[in-house]
Amino acid sequence: PSAFGCPTDPPVVRTAQALAKLAANRQLTLNLMAHEQLAESNGENSLPLHADGLLVWGDVPAPAAVRFSSAYARPSIVLDPHHPSYAKYKGNTIAIDNRGGASSLTSHLHERGAKSLTFVQVEDQHLSHVERWKGTKDTWQELAPAETLSKLTLTELTDAKLRAIADAGDGAIFCSNDHGAMQVWHRLRRLGISPPDDVRLAGFDGDEYGELVGLTTCVFDSETLAETAFTRLIALLSSQIPSVADSIPVTVRTGSTS
Repeated sequence: PSAFGCPTDPPVVRTAQALAKLAANRQLTLNLMAHEQLAESNGENSLPLHADGLLVWGDVPAPAAVRFSSAYARPSIVLDPHHPSYAKYKGNTIAIDNRGGASSLTSHLHERGAKSLTFVQVEDQHLSHVERWKGTKDTWQELAPAETLSKLTLTELTDAKLRAIADAGDGAIFCSNDHGAMQVWHRLRRLGISPPDDVRLAGFDGDEYGELVGLTTCVFDSETLAETAFTRLIALLSSQIPSVADSIPVTVRTGSTS
């Protein structure tokens, strides 16, 4: 990951735990390090922990993954590449089907009676959140009039707008991650607005905190991501495959907020 604060994110934690089990079963060592260690490596002797291969979480800028593979001729795979520098990245990747997940969640909200949808993009410079918006927009415009869809940031989603969405009836709010959705959930409670009766609410990522309150969200199987990454890296190391370009499916976890 780009920093050691990153493993506080549930998807990162679950993926790292699954990778640790896979490595232990093969009697391999899994090391966790911040990408700054790669930037400080200037030669073979200073390569961090003499890694044979590298799995890079997608918040690490693309040059770090490129530097590792080009300098040491050893493979790297980027998991969930979402830093803006991956917009045209041609290296090995295992992506998350963000667009497909957002599409499924949008359909779910429409099926639950939502006649207007407010998409809240929590992270601006984040390719996954951009993909979630694209999936939402494309799907909603197939199901309902385009003017019933709006896109806001958390800052733009004021208390007045929350009240307006609730007062209009049959509305839904889809936040591009669970962290943002939980902020909205707390604000709704403070305003006396109750999901899903007054407004439907959903997020993305499968945060355990959101699960405690029954937040409807999108989740991907972290163990599947870990196993795919692990097996593909082993195959790259043994030259069994030339490159990696996989995608992990995302499913809707229906909760009490929709």
